[in-house]
Amino acid sequence: MAVSDVLDGQLARRLNQVSRLGTVLDPVVDRITVIAVTVTLLVAGIAPAILVILIVTRDLLIAVLVVVVFRRRLPIPVTTTAKLATAGLLFGIPVLVLSHALGSGAVVLRIFAVTVIAAGTALYYLALVQYLAAGLRSRRGDR
Repeated sequence: MAVSDVLDGQLARRLNQVSRLGTVLDPVVDRITVIAVTVTLLVAGIAPAILVILIVTRDLLIAVLVVVVFRRRLPIPVTTTAKLATAGLLFGIPVLVLSHALGSGAVVLRIFAVTVIAAGTALYYLALVQYLAAGLRSRRGDR
């Protein structure tokens, strides 16, 4: 999933087929995918509840930010922090699933996966603060 997302974006840029719709939908689909996967892993007993709650909460806060602060002006330029956060999640989640599939012998791998997901989640919140600051600057510029 993550590989196809990266390849899709690179291919669109390389072929100069970037569209406004694509720049709006891509981050939305990323968020929906991450929420669906993390909630599924929570229900399956694979992902820690606190990480899933933090991830889902952040995505809900971003949705509110887009509606209230950015006044639905899309696309919002994606920050490097947000890209790194998403990369951390899209790398850490499959490693977490692998550690679960390998069983009790993969404790170190599970700890590594949870650490990567936690770092991605922390970067998610840093990106949220960056988006909020950008949105507030944008609103001040409108006045």
